[in-house]
Amino acid sequence: MKYSPADLAIIKQRISDWRWRFSHLYWINPAEHGVPECVFQPKPEQWEILEAIYDRGEVRLGILKARQLGFSTLLAIICLDMILFRAGFVCGIVDQTKEDAEKKMDKVIFAWERLPDDIRESYEIVTQNKSELTIRRPKRSGSTVYAGKNARGGTHQLLWISEWGPIQFDDSKRSDDIADGALPSAEKGIVVVETTWKGGKTGRLYTEVVEPALKLAASVRTKADWKVYFFGWWLEPGYRFDGDARQISIECSDYLQALQDTHGIILDEAQKLWYFKTAWPKRQKRYEEYPSHLAEIFLSPVEGAVYASFMDRAQVDGRVIDFPVSREPFYTFWDLGKRDLMSITFIQIVGLQVRVYDCHLERGATLAACARYVQSWEQKHDAFIAGNFLPHDGGWERLGKEYNKSIAESLAECGLRNIYVVPRIPKLAIGLDYVRDRLPNMVFHSSNLGRVFEFGTHRVSFLDSMSNYRFAPIDKNSSSREPLHDINSHACDSVRTYAEADERGMVPKSAGLREIDEREYETSGSVSNFDFDF
Repeated sequence: MKYSPADLAIIKQRISDWRWRFSHLYWINPAEHGVPECVFQPKPEQWEILEAIYDRGEVRLGILKARQLGFSTLLAIICLDMILFRAGFVCGIVDQTKEDAEKKMDKVIFAWERLPDDIRESYEIVTQNKSELTIRRPKRSGSTVYAGKNARGGTHQLLWISEWGPIQFDDSKRSDDIADGALPSAEKGIVVVETTWKGGKTGRLYTEVVEPALKLAASVRTKADWKVYFFGWWLEPGYRFDGDARQISIECSDYLQALQDTHGIILDEAQKLWYFKTAWPKRQKRYEEYPSHLAEIFLSPVEGAVYASFMDRAQVDGRVIDFPVSREPFYTFWDLGKRDLMSITFIQIVGLQVRVYDCHLERGATLAACARYVQSWEQKHDAFIAGNFLPHDGGWERLGKEYNKSIAESLAECGLRNIYVVPRIPKLAIGLDYVRDRLPNMVFHSSNLGRVFEFGTHRVSFLDSMSNYRFAPIDKNSSSREPLHDINSHACDSVRTYAEADERGMVPKSAGLREIDEREYETSGSVSNFDFDF
């Protein structure tokens, strides 16, 4: 791009000032339709990131954000700025798809090609294509910015990881590659993670970046420690509608008032109307695209989720809360596993409410350990467990060297009483519908069910599982659209045990358990019920 001699004189005088460069030198192509290309002018939230890197020298930044706040544009220009003024500098961009990575390189190339001709002509272009720009000054080492699905080998002075939030949920292997391969390559450089979210408080981005950063007190944080920056939808000046805000629904109005009362987020009428018209209709997906505060980002929905909309409704209705133990009896509902996870969910029936109070997840536990856990839980909570419900395979005989016993029989020998086996249903989809029918009457204990269980690099809570339990993608399972059997399925399967038992009338509405007619099991083709109330 041609500049006048006077302009070039100013550029030469000011070019060493990074603040000047970022508001006068680089051109962008705005995302807004019909807005022509222009000189980049950072917004306040973009200045915050620039100052973190250029002024404060922070080298580990996690940017969690709403959509379309301009951080991809900012980081693309930072990459260009770094290779222009640092010899031998390598910037790597890791993104969710090849196409997404190339779009970020487009932003780099766009700004590069609109630099003053005198500046560009002082560099030799070594490589310029859709995925790489390598340039060098005479007698100096070349500098590179490249983009792709994975980080290249070697050392990075700047590593920009985009959309690690969705990656860690959709592709755990790639997430491991980022954590174990890409991050170490920038051990002495700058790492910026810029992402939306998916899948609750799980995955290595949360466990190894976000959670440690949130737990670390500001008074002891160093430049080398991770720092999380959150930017909500309301920071975007364009997110506003002119109109009559009286059309906003009572539910949405209550939510917006809670933002002010609880989080200090004060919105004007135009912002409120925009949120009601644009974000609110998306229901749970608004947490992914337009989160208002940091906690909301971890409620982001999952494609193909089985129960997410019901859990969203529970949040809106105020049914995810802490509540005390009632005088009514408890019932446990199990999902069985040995090498897999074992899940035990504790439920009370109080009037028309199904109160899901607690859940325990364990891997590799013996049946004796599970029985002891239930018994100790009963004592700890001064509760009475009136029934322990196993899924249909709890009645199957297991072949051993010295005995042939079912899980139900083995648990009974461990001292567990009031054991019931729920008959098998013809199709899994029927059981899922049974759960959906009962979810509107369920109340969930926020603290107990939000407790996180760790299994190696995997983490899961009951509430996360209920929101993240999802159908297999059609392209990966074309013959059967059933839910994925993964870390989220176990807690959900124990809830399905409850729903199937309740559908058969096995879960009483009063304190006493009724006897189950064995003919019911014979008809279903399952084993007989076990009643070990000695």
